[in-house]
Amino acid sequence: MRVYLMRHGTAVDHFEWTGDDSTRPLTPRGVAGAARVIAEMQRRGAAPDVIIASPAARTEQTARIAAEAFDLPVVLVDRVAYGFSARTLPSVLDEADAAGASEVLIVGHQPTVGDVLEEVTGQRVHYKKGACAAVDLTTIDPASGTMAWFVTHATAAE
Repeated sequence: MRVYLMRHGTAVDHFEWTGDDSTRPLTPRGVAGAARVIAEMQRRGAAPDVIIASPAARTEQTARIAAEAFDLPVVLVDRVAYGFSARTLPSVLDEADAAGASEVLIVGHQPTVGDVLEEVTGQRVHYKKGACAAVDLTTIDPASGTMAWFVTHATAAE
């Protein structure tokens, strides 16, 4: 299975946001950066069968940009926002009916997407906003996966 672990795009700064944090949206820069990363994912052959996202506005917006590009619906899963880890990954996939999928895009938050990447590959990266890692998994065990590539909006082709 290939899992794409994507961090949401740049959102309105939480110090400037007066509403509930879960409603904090992407900035125009965040929308554009996420779109660049998703276009780069397509250039690299990404073809997710399902898109799973945290229900927070910024992750849902990022996921909907991907949904439009890949012509897929978005499944919102609370566990991607709270308590997401390599240990909860199987239940997230089950909850989204993605257990049999060959490719899954998960859009979440830092530090959890970075922690999951490190848990399943043994690799730590600087997960900028909007960044995405492609991880090949044969099992969901510590350090059993391989990171195929990692892209940020700065490294995506223009």
